Amino acid sequence: MESGNKEECRALLENFDDKMNNNPELFIRRPVYEQKDLDCIYDYSKPDKSLNQKLKSTYKEFNLNVFLKKTIPIIDWLPNYDWKKNILSDVVAGFTVAVMHIPQGMAYAMLGNVPPIVGIYMAFFPVFIYMIFGTSRHNSMGKHK
Repeated sequence: MESGNKEECRALLENFDDKMNNNPELFIRRPVYEQKDLDCIYDYSKPDKSLNQKLKSTYKEFNLNVFLKKTIPIIDWLPNYDWKKNILSDVVAGFTVAVMHIPQGMAYAMLGNVPPIVGIYMAFFPVFIYMIFGTSRHNSMGKHK
């Protein structure tokens, strides 16, 4: 510390007690509540059913298999995929989409002042995620007007 700063600090410390005694104080008064008081004030009553009972009655017909197939469609169609019939046309379609989306993604990345590799990531990952969670067989992710 510089000597000027030390002197200022000493002066502040010497006058600290005086400042504390001369400053206005704030007092807050509030009641102390008990649970029964809050129940009465806010008209609380215990629920008829517990949360566990409500969830059981709401989801009694819940089927995990159906839920997963609706949420993650690839679980439903991948086991039934006809590899011999469809793989070649799907690979050709994938390359066609990549030929369009990769340069487009790189160009948009450069416009956004980020490295072009970011555009490649943005061309690949949305399509990959859509393959897992998407519901349309005919989809091309990208910037369209």
